[in-house]
Amino acid sequence: MKWILSGTLILLAISYSMLSTNVPEPWNPMPIYLVILGWVTGYFYMYVVPAIYIIWTSLVSNHNRFADFVFAAVLLVAILDILYFLSSWQSGLQYQGKQHTILTSRLNVVCFGAALFLALKAKLIKSKPLTYSANLVMFCILSWQAFPYLGEMP
Repeated sequence: MKWILSGTLILLAISYSMLSTNVPEPWNPMPIYLVILGWVTGYFYMYVVPAIYIIWTSLVSNHNRFADFVFAAVLLVAILDILYFLSSWQSGLQYQGKQHTILTSRLNVVCFGAALFLALKAKLIKSKPLTYSANLVMFCILSWQAFPYLGEMP
């Protein structure tokens, strides 16, 4: 329960940080789904990723294959993020600029590399605290860097 509470507070802080800028920046690239949710729901967007984290972690953390689920989830999100970058690369270069697009993509590689390393290590050594860490890192990436907004600003 302490992982869920602590993780939720961390995710809320990361989601809230998107308010610190009105335009995407490499250190605050505004995940596209949070931008869309922000347009549609106002400040409600901040609660989406933490709510999914609470539900996901509550459902899978007591399962004996928790580490497998987390590894698979991190791998799936990383692959989807790569596909997103491949499909959005040109618009990122056009609207956000070369430096922003390249730096954001590199940050995603580093972040997902760390999450995959943690998830694989947790799975191999069967460490529940490390699995919780990998799970939280994945959700932090989802709140912060994954699927950055690379389109034209309204």
